[in-house]
Amino acid sequence: MSPRSALPTHILALLFLIFTVSPLLAIEPHPDRVEDRDGMELPITVYPAEGTQLVLWLLPQVGERPAHRLLAENLAFLGMEVWQVDLLDAHFLPRSSESIRDLGGASVADLLHAAHARTGKQILLVSSDRMAITALRGVRQWQLDEPADDYVLGTVLIFPNLMQATPVAGEAASYIEEAHATNLPVMLLQPEHGVYRWYLDEIMSV
Repeated sequence: MSPRSALPTHILALLFLIFTVSPLLAIEPHPDRVEDRDGMELPITVYPAEGTQLVLWLLPQVGERPAHRLLAENLAFLGMEVWQVDLLDAHFLPRSSESIRDLGGASVADLLHAAHARTGKQILLVSSDRMAITALRGVRQWQLDEPADDYVLGTVLIFPNLMQATPVAGEAASYIEEAHATNLPVMLLQPEHGVYRWYLDEIMSV
């Protein structure tokens, strides 16, 4: 995984601040939806903000948790609009690792396009754990669909699991094809004592 450039410094600063700053006033989200190329309606929760950047946040396998709302409120308070989407729920899929590994990137690409078309903002794609697979597939599909556009700033992967399957003990991990094909800026956030910490060097070299 070789990013072609670094994420903008102010974006990195904002990502740090969301873990340390609480909003001074409540940010009221509102529901919306995007229809993807297959006619599937994708419900989204929008946390509005006046800035020029937008975070498209793919909720993880477990679905929405209180922390997701808090982080979205912090980002909106700091000027970054947030769209949160639960793709497993939208596609009526069970909350399993197999469901995520079977998800393609078309819905994510269509969300990226819709977010920019509606707001004109630059977009940062955020995901965690196994949903990082879907995120990378999405930005890859977006690049194939819109190769001349540059409104996607990159993607932030929080303790990502990019393995095709859980490796057998003693065998090397095998990573998804899109991990090799990604050339957008990528930031990895990995807890020091997280379960995927020992795969971080491998992921960086893919």
